[in-house]
Amino acid sequence: LIKNKNIALSRDKLLSDIVLGTMNSADAVQKATELHINLIARYYIVLISEIHSEQTDSNSLLSAKSRLSSFVAREQACTGFFISPYRFVCILKSSSQETLEDDAYSLADSIQHEISKNTDFFVTTAIGSSADRTAFIAHSYSDAEFILKLCPFSGKNRIVGMADVQKTEKEKLSLPSNNDPLVERLKFASESEIDQIITQYINLLGG
Repeated sequence: LIKNKNIALSRDKLLSDIVLGTMNSADAVQKATELHINLIARYYIVLISEIHSEQTDSNSLLSAKSRLSSFVAREQACTGFFISPYRFVCILKSSSQETLEDDAYSLADSIQHEISKNTDFFVTTAIGSSADRTAFIAHSYSDAEFILKLCPFSGKNRIVGMADVQKTEKEKLSLPSNNDPLVERLKFASESEIDQIITQYINLLGG
């Protein structure tokens, strides 16, 4: 039992290091292999699901988290873990960039269902940008974090991706307004330029 717990802790620590970008990709893949985590894929995308609830029933939360962990463990294309008590992270792998985003939304919907089933919990899931190497998984996580900051909890389940952020009316983005140069750039940017501008803003925030 103690051995299994130590393995679980090592696994979560490694995955945290990967999404936070504190470990180089070669070491990450090697250590993941040692822990029987398959990180080999052509493309990746990170989902962050934040659980919200007004109730304080810890048993209900533990039950919901257990259901979610069991569900994700059955999904071969997904590696999931709790990076904090109310924040669940999924690294979704795919061989096709074309289907990656649709797969991510489908997974987010399933996560929402598992957490909300027979509970008063709500889930906000942010879907980061796609990555084509393990070294960029941290970028996808950073993008998902940025989306969560733009989309605070609104009292209902919500799934938001980078494409949704880009489609949002530019002047309504939760960024500094009025004469802020970033907002001015977003107002006059073309669709193809918005992603680049948002990425630059993330970098400015230290993402």
